[in-house]
Amino acid sequence: MLNYSRLQKALCFLIIISVVFFIGCRNNDTETEETEQETSQSEAQNEQESEMKQESEESDEGKNNDRIQYVLYLKHQDQPFVFSDSHQIASNDERLQNKSLSLFVLEELLSQEGIGELINPIPKETKILSVENDGRTAVVNLSEDFVQNISGTHEDIEATIAVIVNSLITLPENDRVRLLIDGNQVDQIQGLPIQEEYEFITSYYPDK
Repeated sequence: MLNYSRLQKALCFLIIISVVFFIGCRNNDTETEETEQETSQSEAQNEQESEMKQESEESDEGKNNDRIQYVLYLKHQDQPFVFSDSHQIASNDERLQNKSLSLFVLEELLSQEGIGELINPIPKETKILSVENDGRTAVVNLSEDFVQNISGTHEDIEATIAVIVNSLITLPENDRVRLLIDGNQVDQIQGLPIQEEYEFITSYYPDK
């Protein structure tokens, strides 16, 4: 009878130990799962924040790298034909600071070099006095050097005017160009009648 009582006590003790051990293991597993879940959520949040930051940086970079397209025209050295040459510039380029796109394009037009048989027909002595917009008309005011030093036939002179007019009208803000010399509207240049305003000139493109 004594041995049976001891055996019962031993079994009860073993059962109690097993229950305590089982509960401890469950608690540890629960804590581990919660820790792993918190770690996973934290990593996911960090990854999401990193992606959002990268997208924002790429967006900012894209804005800074917006390109503006423009066209400069050249003239054939022997024929009254004009040819286009495409260019682009970043919208945040320092060369665009404190000036209109029309003024920038006209400055580039006057300073551009020829390409092969294509030349810049605008006299090198020409100075830009101003470029302003009257509605959708670009008003270009050049120094008298343009009139005094331009050369060639009437077709050559008008092709030179087409180089200026067409370069400016390819810009989205311009539909027409008015040409002034020393602030004055001129009726003629070396005998060639000058229009009050020019639209895009198509007369001096070579036949395809």
